[in-house]
Amino acid sequence: MGLDMILNSALKELEGTVKDLFCKKDDPESVHTFRIKARQLRSLLYFFKPLIEPNSYSAYQATLKNLGLAFSEIREYDVIIKYWMEITASNEDILPFPAKVTDYFSQRLTQLKKDTYHKVDEDYVLKNIKSIDTSLLIYNSKITSQKDFEKYCKKRIASIIKKISIDFDNLNINDDEAVHSLRKLIKKLRYSLKCLQPHTKSDYEKLLKNSKNISDVLGVICDCNRFIWILSNIGKSSSLEFTFEKGVFTGWLIEKRSAYLGMLNNLRV
Repeated sequence: MGLDMILNSALKELEGTVKDLFCKKDDPESVHTFRIKARQLRSLLYFFKPLIEPNSYSAYQATLKNLGLAFSEIREYDVIIKYWMEITASNEDILPFPAKVTDYFSQRLTQLKKDTYHKVDEDYVLKNIKSIDTSLLIYNSKITSQKDFEKYCKKRIASIIKKISIDFDNLNINDDEAVHSLRKLIKKLRYSLKCLQPHTKSDYEKLLKNSKNISDVLGVICDCNRFIWILSNIGKSSSLEFTFEKGVFTGWLIEKRSAYLGMLNNLRV
């Protein structure tokens, strides 16, 4: 079983998103897709971590993490604008200055794009991606057959699910970092399964569906936590104040977070 082939396929998918990342800067999906593919490759590396030379693993994870982080704030403001549009659509009659808030976030997004694309160009991103040589990664593999591969996957999946279950059982929903960490672990499982499914005889569809449902719920909770923090800091770093709109937005986020926290009681991988 060519594990490097699976990793290389994910690497090629990431590389294939770079053109749109720089040619379609105004399309929120271009950044979103790039970040998903970077996370997908990072998840696969995590899945095969017991088989990978530690220094290479750490170096490549750091490279991919930095690429994703370079565009993380752009993604944040794409989503926060989407949330604000949802609020204004249902509360337009009580919001005195919705356009001011829209303009503020839009201007912030424009500046973030300007700063990001000034620091990070297409050549830089491609150079970092091409620095990841998947043929050198697997160093401790006894996987020489499909049977070995299936056995490894089953054991690794069970190990990850066990960790998820422990983190779920001990989750403090008021600990933003713990919620975020749980989401990252579930996404690692989900993206790994998605990449592995074409190469295995096992059926991961139910596990994929469950992990996606939990990841989506935790994603909304993490977004709400982050945006509440962003709103609380508007005015400290800006001359612009829109107290009423901030209050409405914050209250909406708190209600949304509470609703999604309630959903967690019925979800398990």
